[in-house]
Amino acid sequence: MMRSKKRTGRESLWGNRKWNKAVSLILCGSMTASLAACGKEAGKETGASNLQNNAGGGEVLLEQALNEQVKSHSAQTGKEETVYVLADAQGSIRQVIVSNWVKNGEGSDMLTDVSDLSNIENVKGYEDYTPGENGTLTWEAKGSDIYYQGTSDKELPVDVKLSYTLDGQEIAPEELAGKSGRVTIRFDYENREKQIVSINGREEEIYVPFAMISGMVLPSDTFSNVEVTNARLISEGDNLLAVGVAFPGLRDSLNLEELKEGMEDEEKRKELDELNIPEYIEISADAVDFDLNMTMTMAMSDVLSDISLTNSIDLNDINESMDDLESASHELIDGTAKLKDGTGELKDGTVELKDGTGELKNGAAELKDGTGKLLEGALDLKDGTNELQKGSSDLKDGTGRLAVGSEDLKAGADTLKNGTQELREKSGELETGAGKVNEGTAQLTAGSKALAEGTKALAEGSAALDAGALRIQQGLASVDAAIAAMVKACQGSDGSIGLVEGSRSLAEGIAGLDSLLNRYFEMYEADINGKIEALRQMAAEAEARKTEAQAGLAQALEHQQEAEAALNAACVPETKTIEVEVEAVGTMPQTTISGSVTGYSIEPVTATAEVPVQSISADEVQKAALDYRNAGEMVAAYQAEAAAAQAEEEAIQQIIAQYTQELMQSGQFGNDVQTASQAAYIKYMKEVSANLAAGAQTVRAGTDSLYQALLLLNDGQSGVPALAAGAEELKEGTEAAVTGTKQLQEGTEGLNGGIGTLKEGTEALQTGTAKLAEGTGKLDEGAASLKDGAGKLNDGAKELDEGAGKLQDGAAQLDNGALQLQDGAAQLDEGAGELQDGTAELDEGAAKLQDGATELDEGALELKDGMIRFDEEGIRKLTELFGDDVERVIDRIDALKDAGDRYHTFSGVQEGTEGSVKFIYKTDGIKAR
Repeated sequence: MMRSKKRTGRESLWGNRKWNKAVSLILCGSMTASLAACGKEAGKETGASNLQNNAGGGEVLLEQALNEQVKSHSAQTGKEETVYVLADAQGSIRQVIVSNWVKNGEGSDMLTDVSDLSNIENVKGYEDYTPGENGTLTWEAKGSDIYYQGTSDKELPVDVKLSYTLDGQEIAPEELAGKSGRVTIRFDYENREKQIVSINGREEEIYVPFAMISGMVLPSDTFSNVEVTNARLISEGDNLLAVGVAFPGLRDSLNLEELKEGMEDEEKRKELDELNIPEYIEISADAVDFDLNMTMTMAMSDVLSDISLTNSIDLNDINESMDDLESASHELIDGTAKLKDGTGELKDGTVELKDGTGELKNGAAELKDGTGKLLEGALDLKDGTNELQKGSSDLKDGTGRLAVGSEDLKAGADTLKNGTQELREKSGELETGAGKVNEGTAQLTAGSKALAEGTKALAEGSAALDAGALRIQQGLASVDAAIAAMVKACQGSDGSIGLVEGSRSLAEGIAGLDSLLNRYFEMYEADINGKIEALRQMAAEAEARKTEAQAGLAQALEHQQEAEAALNAACVPETKTIEVEVEAVGTMPQTTISGSVTGYSIEPVTATAEVPVQSISADEVQKAALDYRNAGEMVAAYQAEAAAAQAEEEAIQQIIAQYTQELMQSGQFGNDVQTASQAAYIKYMKEVSANLAAGAQTVRAGTDSLYQALLLLNDGQSGVPALAAGAEELKEGTEAAVTGTKQLQEGTEGLNGGIGTLKEGTEALQTGTAKLAEGTGKLDEGAASLKDGAGKLNDGAKELDEGAGKLQDGAAQLDNGALQLQDGAAQLDEGAGELQDGTAELDEGAAKLQDGATELDEGALELKDGMIRFDEEGIRKLTELFGDDVERVIDRIDALKDAGDRYHTFSGVQEGTEGSVKFIYKTDGIKAR
C-alpha cells in the first residue's frame, strides 16, 4: 500500500490535468480546514513575538492553518527556525525577524548554537549567551531549551510579489482602497535558491523545491463572484477563505522538456504538456469598497522529505513494480468499500456521542450552579467565623480584665476587713474625743468674749493705718514725678540733647581733640626728623667732596714736587745762577687735623730763584718753571675745594644740632628761653588734652550710671512706680482691713450665738459615736463575708479566663478552616466553570465530529468512486506514460528531495545539529483612509 500511495503521488504530478488539479486542491484543503473565522483585523507587528502573540484572530488562524502544512519535527535535540518577513501590500520587504528554538535534548548547562542574526534577545527566559568566533553563541541554558529572536538583512531564498488590477487595469494598492469593480490579486514567486546535484551520473543545477502556500480572508460583504487559479475557496459564515499553493522553479528542476523529447507517443507528450505545476496564485472577485486586512504566505523546502522512491521501488524491476502498483490499486478499491462501511458506523456512533455530550453539558451546568451556591455558603461561613474569632478575642480580653479585677477585689476586701477592724477600734477613741470636744466648747465660749473686745481695738488701729497709707501714697507720687523729670532730662526732649547723649558727645569730642593734638605733634616731630635726615645726607655729600679734594690736593703736591725737582735738575750743569720769575705760592701755611686740611692761604708772589745752570737753554728752564707753576695752581685749586667742603659740612652739622636740640626739648624744658617755652607749651597741651579726655570719660560714665539708676527708680516693676503701686495696694488693704474688722466684730457676735449651737452638736456627736461603734462591729462582720466571696470570685474568674482562651484558639482554627473551605469552594467553582466550558466545547466538538463523520462518510463514498477512476485513469496512465523512463524521473525527484532536505537553516546551525526552517511572509492590509 505504501508503494501504491507513492506511485499515486507521482501520477498526481505527471498524470492528467484533472488529477493534478485535485492534488493541488487536496493540499490546499487540508490546510484550510480550521480557517473558519479569519475575518478579524490583525494588529501591527514590531517583532516575531508580537507577530505570534498579539495578532488578531484572522491572522492567528491563518498562520495556524498554514502551519498545518509544515512537517512537524519531533527530535529531542535540534534547532527550528521561523523567519517572519514583514512587507508592504506589494511584497516589498520592511523587516525580517527570525525566531529560533534551540532544543536542549540532553539538558545541558551550556548550549552552543551558530547564528548570523543581529539584535539577538532571549524571548522566553533570562538565560545569557556569550558570542564567539564565526557566529558561535554559547548559552547558559541550565538544562532548558532556548528561545531567542533577532533580525537579518540577508537575501531571502524566495521573493513574494503581489500585483493588483481593477477592471483589467493595473493599480497601486493604496489607490485600490475603497474602490469598487472587478479586482484581481496575483501572487508571483521567484525562487533564488539553487544547488548543484548529481542526476543520472551528471552534474545539474536545480532549484530548492520550495512550496509556497498563500492565503487571504475575503469578507462576503465586500467580495463576491470569487474565482481562483491554483487555489481553493472555502465558504465559512460571512467570510470566504482563498488558499493556494505554488512550486516556483519546480517545473524547471523536473526538466519536463527533456522527458518530453524522449517520448515517441504524441499523446503522451501532449498529456505531459498538460501537467499542471502551479507557479503563481490568482484570485479575482467583484469588490465593493475594496478593503483587505492582510495576506500571509508560508514557504517550506521539505515538502518532498517523506518521499523515498528509491527505497520502496526496485529500479531493476520497474515494470514489475508497475504491475504491483496496478494490483495494489485494486486492493485499494476493495479497502475503500470497507472504509465506506466503517464510516457509516462511525456516523451512527457520533449521533449517540452527541446525545451523551448534551447530557454531560446539562450536568456540568447543574454542577456549576451547585458549586456557585457552595462558594456563597463558604463566603458566609467565613464571615461568621471572622465575627466569632473577633468575639472570642473580645471575650478573652474581658475575662482577662475580670480576672485582674477579681484580684483587685480580693485585695480590696482584705483591706476593707482590716479597715473595719481599725474603724471599730477608733470609734471608741472617737467617743472619748467627743466628750473632750464638749468640754472644749465651754472654753470656746470664754474665748469668744475676749475675741470681741480685741476686734474693737483692731478696728480703731486699722483706721489709723489707712490714714498713714494715704500719706505714703501721696509722697511717692511726688517722688515719681521728680524722677520722671530727671529721666526726661537725661534722655532729652523737644529737640534738645539729653544729659546722657551730651556726655557721650563731649567724651567723644575731647577724645578726638586729644587724638588730633597727638597727630599734630607727631607730624611736627616727623617734619624736623625729615629735615635732619636731609641735612645729614648733605653733610655726607660735603664730606665726600672734601675727601675727594684732599686726594686731589695730595696728587697736586706730589706733582708740584716733581716739577720742582725737574726745574732743579735743569739748572744743575752750571754753577752760575740765573734769576727766573716764578708765580708760585708765597705763603701756604697748613694745619693738618685728623688728616684733613683745615686752613690755607694763597698769595701769588714773584720770587727770584737762583739756580746754578750749565750751558742750559732758556727754553728748558722756562718749560720746567711752567710745569712748576701749573702744579702750584692745581694745589691751590684743590685746597680751595677742600676748604669749601669743610665749611659746608660744619654749617650743616650746626643746623642738625639745632633741630636735634629742638626735638629733644619738645618734651622737657631746655636752657634756651624761646625753645623751652615752646617745648613746655607742647608738653602742657598734651597733658591738658589727656586730662580733658580722662575727665570727659569720667563724666560720661557718671551720667550713664545716673541714667541707669533713674531708669531703675522709674521702673514700673521695681522702682518708685512700683512703690506707688504698692502704696495703692496698701491703701486698699487698709480700707479692706477696716471693713474686715467691722465684719469680724459682727462675726464674733454671731460666734457667741454659734457656740451655743456647737455645744448642742457636740452632745449629739457624743451620742452618735456610740451608735457608730455599734455599726462598725456589724461592718466588720460584713467585710469578713465579702473577703470570702471575693476569693471565690477570683478563682472563678481564672477558670473563666482559661476557658475563653481555649474558645479563642478554637475560633481561630475554625476561621482558618473556613478560609480553606472558601478557597476550595472557589477552586471547585472555577473548575466547575472550566468543566462547563469544556463540556460545551466537547458538545460543540461532538456536533462537529458528527458533521465531520457525515462528511467523511460522504467523502469515503467519493474516495471509493475516485479510487475506481484512479485505477482506471491514473495507474494505468502512469504505467503507460513513462514506461522505461520512470527510473530517470525517480532519480530527479530524489535529487530534489535531497536539495530540500539540505536547506535546513537560514541564519545558521551548529555542525551536527538537525535543523529546520520555514518562512512566513505577511503583507500589509489595504485600508481606505
